[in-house]
Amino acid sequence: MARTADEEGAAIWRAIDALNKARSITLAQASFFRLLMLTGARRGEILGLRWAEVDLQRGLLLLPPARHKTGGVSRPKTLHLSPAALGLPF
Repeated sequence: MARTADEEGAAIWRAIDALNKARSITLAQASFFRLLMLTGARRGEILGLRWAEVDLQRGLLLLPPARHKTGGVSRPKTLHLSPAALGLPF
């Protein structure tokens, strides 16, 4: 029987937790994978993230045009951070 997207997401979240508890990945790595899940961002967008691109007060990631593929060269990309994403430990 196929899993739903919610079940798949929950299974991945549990796997990240298990890997972190087993010390196979660090807390920062666990947060990285969870941030990918919660934002839908590309791996490179999060790996290259700079604090200047993070607006915690408004709950946004503001990627300049050179750092994303979706907006061409003139438009920044805005990613909204959910309460769960804002609560991740870094």
